[in-house]
Amino acid sequence: MAFSLAHILVTVIYFLFRIGALKTAALVAAVLIPLAQLAIQVGKLEFLVSRFSITDEQMAGDNRSNQLENFFAVVHPGMLLFGDAECHFRPDRSCDEHGDISSSPATPTYRGGIVALMVQLGAHIGLILAFIRKRPFRLSALTLILLLLQRPFSEFSGYGYITFLLLFLMLNGRAPRRPCRPASVASDQLPAPATTQHQQH
Repeated sequence: MAFSLAHILVTVIYFLFRIGALKTAALVAAVLIPLAQLAIQVGKLEFLVSRFSITDEQMAGDNRSNQLENFFAVVHPGMLLFGDAECHFRPDRSCDEHGDISSSPATPTYRGGIVALMVQLGAHIGLILAFIRKRPFRLSALTLILLLLQRPFSEFSGYGYITFLLLFLMLNGRAPRRPCRPASVASDQLPAPATTQHQQH
């Protein structure tokens, strides 16, 4: 079972925006304390606890640091310009000797060189602008920034289309407004009903 630390972080940020810091801290404590006790007694939550274990001075759930180290170990000027072009001519279209560089902030540059890097920077700059200028979309922009740092696939056709479509909507759209309730009119301000005067003959 895959359980990403980014999912936990995004969930915490959501509650921070919705209910504030104090209520979020209380909610996190209310969830984590029973889970910790259950993990100790039953041992059924190893998939979650193992993500926070420390091995060789590194959190077990952090595999992005290793990917960045792998990238900096193999990067060269040609890779910065054209990506891992020489690996694309192999039968499996990859260089296993480079190690895992599949899902880190350096992945677009590793795969597509400067063109993919420009696409990645454009997406993040646009999202930062949306976060600053579009208050109703701050949560969405921040969430997408974090997800693209974890899975930077904005240069792929499907992911890229969805990413830039959301970015376009955030920069050019407006959050839906709640319907305004009609202002109540005081009873003493209502016009008096018309009365018909009957003339007596």
